[in-house]
Amino acid sequence: MTMKTCGRGKQIKGVSPVWSGSLVTRLAIAALAVMTPFVGAQAQLTELGGTTASGATTTAQFSGGVTADNGATHKSVIAFDEEVDVVTQIRVEESHINTVGNLYVVVVSGPIFFMGVENQGFVVWDQNPANLQPMRSAVTFSAAVDLPIVENIVFGPAGVSDTTLQIFVAYDTTAAAGELYYSPAPLTFTVEAEQTQTQAQSLTTYQQSISGPIIQGICRTCHVQGGQASLTSNLLYVAATESGILTNYNTLVDYIKSGNSATLLAKPTGGTAHDGGVWFTQGSSNFTNWSTFINQVLGEN
Repeated sequence: MTMKTCGRGKQIKGVSPVWSGSLVTRLAIAALAVMTPFVGAQAQLTELGGTTASGATTTAQFSGGVTADNGATHKSVIAFDEEVDVVTQIRVEESHINTVGNLYVVVVSGPIFFMGVENQGFVVWDQNPANLQPMRSAVTFSAAVDLPIVENIVFGPAGVSDTTLQIFVAYDTTAAAGELYYSPAPLTFTVEAEQTQTQAQSLTTYQQSISGPIIQGICRTCHVQGGQASLTSNLLYVAATESGILTNYNTLVDYIKSGNSATLLAKPTGGTAHDGGVWFTQGSSNFTNWSTFINQVLGEN
């Protein structure tokens, strides 16, 4: 991933300036603008290193983390609907303590760069150093400066998912005019895609092997409103419309989960009294599909 110097007119070594500024992503700018202080005991943050735009050595160090439990642990993969805090910390050079400077944050999502702008949240940055603005300005530095990025954000519903975000942090100071101190490694984490509900296997089996040949072709001979079985059974089926298929499926599932699986297996095969008679034998394809469906229902929550 790439990053340029934050407002110092020099490109960070080893960084490519190539970027497609026309591509726009949904990074939930408004949600990311929640910059409230992070509260709670923190586990060890991930060390991001420290370097300078000029290449001069520095003792400044940067760290960060993503937490869903108030800092007890940190993680690199976030669920679509998981609420998290994103925090960073800057340990400035000893000679910079009690000096005044600016804090910068750049968030990279795919080919798009965003910069944290004071009182505005995050806006797209064109990677032009002259256009980069501080997230916090005129800060008097202590030895360790906490810089929360966002708090209590749920990225997925805000429009950020199935993507990896990278966060770079930097500062400058009046004690070293023209120099920029930054994290050479980004804080990196992935927001997972929304998990769509997987259709129950029993429903697939029902649609493919049960609804037509068994329920419509056999059972509805009697198990229908006004039919022979309507006087003695609560297993009554409707026509196989789109909604009717699901209605009949749910009727069967409820019946099976009420403790009637053995009865459903026995009656159509002659294993127990059935006014409708024997409709298929053990070993037949209908019996195999019927028993498979029942076992699938029993195995599903």
